[in-house]
Amino acid sequence: MKNIILAKCIEAFKKDYSIQERREDVSFEHFANYCVISKFCQEAYQEDPTFYDCVHTGNGGDYGIDGMLILINDLPITEKDQLKDFQAKKWRVHFVFIQSKVSTNFDSGDMLKTGLGVQDILKFDTTRSNDKLSKYISIVKTIYDGAEKFECNPLCSVFFVTTGIWANDPNLLNVKAKVEDGIKHLQLTGCTELIPVDSDRLLTMYREITNSVTKTIQMAKSVPFSEINGVKEAFVGLVEIRELLKLITDEGGMLQNNIFYENVRGFLGYNPVNTEIRKTLCSHDEAIRFPILNNGVTIVTKELKHVSDKFIMTNFQIVNGCQTCNVIYECRNMDISDSYCVLKIICTDDTDIITEVIKSTNRQSQVLDEAFESLKKIHKKIQDYFDAVEPEHKLYYERRSREFDSTVGIDRHRVVTLTTLIRSYVAMFLEEPHSIHRYYGELLNSYKGRLFCESDKPILYYTSAWCLHKVDSVLASDNKFSLIKKYRFHIVLLLSRLSSKRPRHFYPSSNEAERYCVEVCNVLNNDGLFTRYMAKAIGIIIETMKSMSVQRDDRNGLLRRKEFTIALLKRL
Repeated sequence: MKNIILAKCIEAFKKDYSIQERREDVSFEHFANYCVISKFCQEAYQEDPTFYDCVHTGNGGDYGIDGMLILINDLPITEKDQLKDFQAKKWRVHFVFIQSKVSTNFDSGDMLKTGLGVQDILKFDTTRSNDKLSKYISIVKTIYDGAEKFECNPLCSVFFVTTGIWANDPNLLNVKAKVEDGIKHLQLTGCTELIPVDSDRLLTMYREITNSVTKTIQMAKSVPFSEINGVKEAFVGLVEIRELLKLITDEGGMLQNNIFYENVRGFLGYNPVNTEIRKTLCSHDEAIRFPILNNGVTIVTKELKHVSDKFIMTNFQIVNGCQTCNVIYECRNMDISDSYCVLKIICTDDTDIITEVIKSTNRQSQVLDEAFESLKKIHKKIQDYFDAVEPEHKLYYERRSREFDSTVGIDRHRVVTLTTLIRSYVAMFLEEPHSIHRYYGELLNSYKGRLFCESDKPILYYTSAWCLHKVDSVLASDNKFSLIKKYRFHIVLLLSRLSSKRPRHFYPSSNEAERYCVEVCNVLNNDGLFTRYMAKAIGIIIETMKSMSVQRDDRNGLLRRKEFTIALLKRL
């Protein structure tokens, strides 16, 4: 690759996610997919080491599509069974298609081919598609079969990525418009856009994902708060909508989802409240009253510099006002730029203050209970336990989104999210690895009283996360494990049971449970024993599949079947 900087970033990305790919063109496809998809759901890459492969469709019969993401209500869908989790909800659907070329130019023929490929997918045509794409086409068809649930027609974003430079060439702009018109002509999508991504924009996207976000905003009318213990500085004022848009979008004008507090960020669509926000914003007569009708936006930042009316924030999160920001973004092409919004900026690194700010500001509107889960005291105890573990076996529990982004020297492989912690615990201690595919909020509700109880021993959560980390390290080390990777949580369960005799009456607050965890960790930290038991766990899974007469191509169908888990434990 001629672009040395881009090549170095690709290698860093592959190392971060343990991707063992040697071909330059395929490595570029994975990298481009990551940069685009992380704009919508970055945590998916961190929570599932196989996710990069799930979204990769390039391999002959790909219709000119190298990556595909399906989002329903901001959650990624990679299996048809996941659609069952959305039966009782209104659907906000977003299709994201990615084509990546290592060439240094934007080829009009390739762009048209990609556009036709998207049309074929939306027409459910599988006559020429590879297995991966056929699976996604089947999911797309099932989604449209449930079209009565659509809140609006699905969004469609087509990213065309090369290592060249996009210069707004008139001929290519015509091709861009032709691709968009061809997809729109099907009348199956709402907002449809082909987005060219050149090397400069691709590098910017990667840096925005991997580095702490720094933004400058101009707030002409602001008032400082008086001194508050634990708060470095705080201001409240009025900011123009055009300035707020600069804050919530990247250089390419895309919404930066990762600046919204991890668990409270989901856009709820146009419910009555958000419909009223849009109506006020888009009405010339009412827009001037927007600051007194809307609660505004609250930002917590760890670093703040201000000179005159300019505020420079680093490593910040929008902890309240997600709905307002999303509506403003949706209305960005309308005449709303002269309107104002209330903005509150709080500079602090005191976690207790941040927690109280999040609780108090979000309780003013309807927010699901799971949004506040990581604010419970037990999570601080778990995080403290993780911090106390010796460096060789250390993990970092990330209670808040991107909490460790500004911390130097942290291996991203060792960062554990709330979702990952829930899944590993459910697999190991609740012995239900077949259930972990569900949305974390549903898991919290289903296992209420069995997860994150204040009396739980923190070592249980560390043990399950450490076991998953060890398993993932092995599975990522060799392509021979490609068929078994999806059964990582089943391996976690088997490893724990192989490593020690589980107490007959298992209470997470008991000394017996703590001793059990110590014994499991002793095996995990003994390379010889761990390798032996890991091989035995994989053998149990393969032999159980054979005993259930499962064909090689149908193995993924066992992931969510309770009877498979029961069969594994019986064979164990």
